[in-house]
Order: sequence, then structure tokens, then C-alpha cells
Amino acid sequence: MNLQTIYLVGPVIGQGIHGMQDWRQEARGKLEPMGYRILSPLTGEALLWPEGKIAAKTPKGVPQDVARAVFNGDRARVEQSDILLCNFKDAKKVSIGSLTEIVWGFEWKKMIVLVANKRNCHLHPWVKTIMAGPIFAEMRDAYKYLEALSKEFHCEQKEPEIRAS
Repeated sequence: MNLQTIYLVGPVIGQGIHGMQDWRQEARGKLEPMGYRILSPLTGEALLWPEGKIAAKTPKGVPQDVARAVFNGDRARVEQSDILLCNFKDAKKVSIGSLTEIVWGFEWKKMIVLVANKRNCHLHPWVKTIMAGPIFAEMRDAYKYLEALSKEFHCEQKEPEIRAS
């Protein structure tokens, strides 16, 4: 198992700056010391929008290519990743973009680690029983799981000992 790159999936639209960034910054701080490379859908995305504000609809006067650029950037990051860490904790509204990323991850055989409340709007039977696994109620439990995985892939990365006969 060589699981080294994690893509951070979670709602963006309607979250406000703290809702989008805070958990991703925390995840980066916890996961990078474990040896993971972290990819985020927020990297450079605000630069594509006028006034640096990410919106649900493309504002008038902004080329339609902005939506395509965001879509293609997110798709490329999912493709580069080994694991999708999906944070849907306390989500009130379904994130279509996040569910699309889960479908891509599933199709490309990525490990999908999901964090969600028991009665979460993202826990469609297909997500819950087919695509995602494991599913945790708290981020701290997902971090513990990913830490265990990181130890496993770091052990596999070590060069075999060569002994003289």
C-alpha cells in the first residue's frame, strides 16, 4: 500500500471563509507531519474569481471558463490523490461538487475516508454502503486511522537490510 497524497473534500459554497479553510488548515497541520502530501480544492481557486470571492454562480461578465477551470483543477487533484478525506461533519446542505469528487475517487479506486454525523445529508446509500469506507463521526478518529496507515506505508518505504553472508 502506497497511500501518500490526500485530497481534502468538503463543502465550499455557502461555507464562508472559516468554514472552507479552518478544517483544511487543521488537517494539513495534522497530516503533513505523518508524511502525507495534502491537496486542496481551495488552492488558487479564489484567484479565478473577481474580487477573490468564490461563488455558487459565475457572476455576470466573468467568462464561463472559470467554472471549467475550477472543475478541471479539482478533477486533476482527485486523480493525483491516493486518499480522499471527506469532511461532511455538521453539513446542512448537500455539496454537489463534493459528491462529484467522491464519484471520481470511487471510479479511480481511491480510498475514501468520510467524516459525517449519523444523519448527514451526504450519507446517500450509495455513498455510505458502496463508495466510502471507513466512515467516522469525528475528524480525530479519521486522523488516528490515517496515522495508522501512514506508519504502514512508511514501513514499506524502508530499504531492505542487506546482510553480508
